[in-house]
Order: sequence, then C-alpha cells, then structure tokens
Amino acid sequence: MPAGRPPLPFDPDELRADVAAGLTTAQLATRHGCGRSTIVAAIARYGLQRRSVWERHPELSNVEWLTREIVNDRRSASSVARELGVSTTTVCTALSDAGIVIPRRGGPELDDVEWLRHEYVDNGRGMADIAEEIGVAPMTVSAALRRGGIPTRPRGSRWQPALPPDATPLALPS
Repeated sequence: MPAGRPPLPFDPDELRADVAAGLTTAQLATRHGCGRSTIVAAIARYGLQRRSVWERHPELSNVEWLTREIVNDRRSASSVARELGVSTTTVCTALSDAGIVIPRRGGPELDDVEWLRHEYVDNGRGMADIAEEIGVAPMTVSAALRRGGIPTRPRGSRWQPALPPDATPLALPS
C-alpha cells in the first residue's frame, strides 16, 4: 500500500461546488456520505474557503432579530439553531456577543420553593406532570428542584405518602 493520505470518498469538484453553495459541514458530510471531520480535512486539503456562519446567517449579528426571537417570542436557542441549520452553541455565542440573556423558561412556580416542595413532595406529583402544567421540560423542573434543595426521587419510583410519626402501618391480611 503506497504511503500518503488515503483517497477521499467523493469527487473534489462536487465538494467545491457544494462549499461554494454555502452548505454546512453537517450537510456536506451527509451529502457525501462521510463524517464531519473528513469534510473539514478535505476542505483544508483542497484549500477551499468557506463563508463563516456569520456571513451565511447575518441574522445572528442582528440584535433586534435575536431579541425578538429569544426574548419577545420566547423561542429556545436550540429552536433558532434548528431553523438556521447551525449549532445551539453558535446561537448562544451570538446571544452572548449581543449581550442578550436567555430568559429562563417557566413561570414563577419554578422560583417558588414552597410551591415546588408542596407539589413534588407533599402531593407526590412527578416532574413530567409538573412540567406539563407550567409548560416546561421535566429537566427544567428537575433543575428547579435541585436549586431549591429539594431531594428528588429515583426515576420510575412510585410515590408513597409519608406516615405521621405516631402512625402504625397497617398489616396486610395473610
């Protein structure tokens, strides 16, 4: 086997055309049937110039657009990223560069430790049930419980009401 780099699994002219058309690394990898690292290596090997994500998506530098999408319309960074075909990290970087703080999801319930304790501990509600009520993901409820110092139950565990200290458990008939 000759020494040197192995041949790339696609036609360089097709890659040049796709890069010029502005396809993302992920789109190029899917189109050419290889991994992203292979695409990055091929772009470097052929000396191709890619437009930056900021050039391909000028809205990422538009503070008004970002504010409208994230703050006013309450969209998540991942939702905006999917729409643009970029990573969530890219959107978060744009938000940080613009000085926009991503608002926390959910209502005031997530900051009310007593309400959370009552619903989760006293009433035995699950994270998914609470999350559905206030319009957030169960992991958001989990994070709020942790912030509030409320211990969580193991996944899939059944809630058992706590017995008062002076209560005697009932014996089941044999």
